[in-house]
Amino acid sequence: GLAYNQFTGTDNKNGPGSGGIEKFNNLQFNFSNDKHKALTFTLNAGTNGTHTTLDQTNQRQTTLSDSSLLENRVSHSVSHNESVHGNVFLEYNIDSFSLIYLRSAVTPSWSGHSSLDTVAIQTAKTSNSYLSNQGRTDNSSHSNQYNITNALNFRQRWRRPGRTLFLSLTQSYEHQNQPQNIF
Repeated sequence: GLAYNQFTGTDNKNGPGSGGIEKFNNLQFNFSNDKHKALTFTLNAGTNGTHTTLDQTNQRQTTLSDSSLLENRVSHSVSHNESVHGNVFLEYNIDSFSLIYLRSAVTPSWSGHSSLDTVAIQTAKTSNSYLSNQGRTDNSSHSNQYNITNALNFRQRWRRPGRTLFLSLTQSYEHQNQPQNIF
């Protein structure tokens, strides 16, 4: 489902002037096929994530003995993350004593954050005013990664109780990339 939540800034006592939108998503899928006694197949998959946008505007005036300073600040930030997961389970009964099964999983995910902050300070004296300071910060970071795992197992039992052979082969791979920019 998809849900929306509106924040006005008063919820976290920042006061009026800040606002943001946050969106959530979540989706799950499950499938199982066990009609045949010899072969069982199960698939699970899903995704979830969030997307948040926050905008803030602040104005502050400082009065000095011979002048005043008017500061205007505007901030904008966007954050998002998304992850997907999926796994497959396959079980095959070769006969009443032998069993082979495979379990595979993949979990890609990605996220990002960007923020832009600008500030301008105007100095006002009795006769004139001028821009005395100006600044801008622009930062971003992103991440993407995925994991893949597999496990293949074989089990052999014999007629005599307590005698079992179990063989397992596992594989795992993970990759991650995280570029960042600061300006």
